[in-house]
Amino acid sequence: MYNIGMKRRGFTIIEVSLFLAISALIFVGIAAGTGVNVARQRYNASVQSYTEFLRKLYSEVENVENDRSDDRSSRQGYCTIATTATAGGLRQNANAEQAHGRTNCAVYGKIAVFNERLQDSDNDTNEIMVYDIIGDIVDNDHPLPASATNTLSALSAVHAEFLAYEINNAAANTCSIAYAGNSYIYAPDWGSYIETTTKGQRFSGAVMIVRSPAGGNINTYILNLNSVSYRISDIVSSSASYNCGSVPLSTVKNAHAYLADYLTNSNPKFEDTEANFCVESPDSFAYNSRRRNVRLLAGGSNSSAVELIEFDSEDNKCL
Repeated sequence: MYNIGMKRRGFTIIEVSLFLAISALIFVGIAAGTGVNVARQRYNASVQSYTEFLRKLYSEVENVENDRSDDRSSRQGYCTIATTATAGGLRQNANAEQAHGRTNCAVYGKIAVFNERLQDSDNDTNEIMVYDIIGDIVDNDHPLPASATNTLSALSAVHAEFLAYEINNAAANTCSIAYAGNSYIYAPDWGSYIETTTKGQRFSGAVMIVRSPAGGNINTYILNLNSVSYRISDIVSSSASYNCGSVPLSTVKNAHAYLADYLTNSNPKFEDTEANFCVESPDSFAYNSRRRNVRLLAGGSNSSAVELIEFDSEDNKCL
């Protein structure tokens, strides 16, 4: 006989369904929260990485390392300023007299080039190219002209450049284009990229941190190319060969890749001005698509010129 007072065993379908539904909601909530936390960690890491990258540039200018081979058969790193008017620029040289302590050149600083691509390319890149800026030495035998009244004009006077002729065959007097000194690529972490204060507009141009040939003080300059239709071109992939003494560097380079263009031209030009960089990232959704402001102060002479602005600060130019 069925005993209605017997305790039932197990769960009904409705109870099991409710349990599974609640468990699923809890799991989704935990997963979503974990995903947001991971995204925030990655975004913060990318902002911090870019901030440290800018600070590192100052350290590299303050503590110059000219990493050159002692092998005199190697061309890289030996350099001399071309004296012919047609050359008009820097040459790398393999001659023995250009070995350590005998070079005619000096490393004046770094230039970090943003959004660098060939002129006819529409592709954006988050990579930042960093090059040495090298020019003629300044001493009693090589004084600056009276016209060099500030850092930019002094850099122009010493033919400061990040591109150079590289002598391929001294006997045949053939050259190609190479970077004047050391170079490396910085890629912002986690697929982030650097924008202007206008959301969706990647910063195009350069940051130049240099030691003045005139007084030795460190200066910071910004070149903003967002108002023009071209970029600083990466031209070193070219393997073309040129006559070292008869073809000007300004002729064999691709358009707008010549540092002297921006030292002497009135527009666009390097300016001693504040720069507000906005870090965008696929992970910025974790902060409601807000961007963090990394600021480079005008007149910067050391790493303290790099400021990281809080999201909610009224001073955040990236909102």
